[in-house]
Amino acid sequence: MKGVSKLVIGTLLLAASAARFQHPIRTRWRFELRSADRPTVVRLPGSLELDPDLIGSDRLSAGSGAYVLGNDSSRTLPAPLEPDPCVPSVGKADVFQTHDSVFINFTLPSASDCGLIVHGAVRSDTVVGTWYQRADSGYRTKGPFVMWRGQ
Repeated sequence: MKGVSKLVIGTLLLAASAARFQHPIRTRWRFELRSADRPTVVRLPGSLELDPDLIGSDRLSAGSGAYVLGNDSSRTLPAPLEPDPCVPSVGKADVFQTHDSVFINFTLPSASDCGLIVHGAVRSDTVVGTWYQRADSGYRTKGPFVMWRGQ
């Protein structure tokens, strides 16, 4: 009976470890999109849930994570963003890291001539850079971007 108990406990521990390996704890990153062309700075907060090692390592990496722009009960994009059918206030973002730079795409798949893109430099637990909303030629609006690892 003792041997069976040890076998059952060992199997349960192994299954729990495997489940943890397949679904690692996500890291919440907080960010702000800030206006650049207004007399008073407008700040749009957000959050992004990512695998813990996606940002901050020296290796090239790619992944995706769930994000929220502003108040998740709002279905329209608040300032400093402009209304954009390619960017929902809640969705999934694609994230790419190349050594010390991060690119984040908040745009719906298969969208063209619209969307929200972020590019920033990684500095420990912070990413600092620029956001912009794409347009037919260039961008609709843009501004500074700051992201930090949350608690």
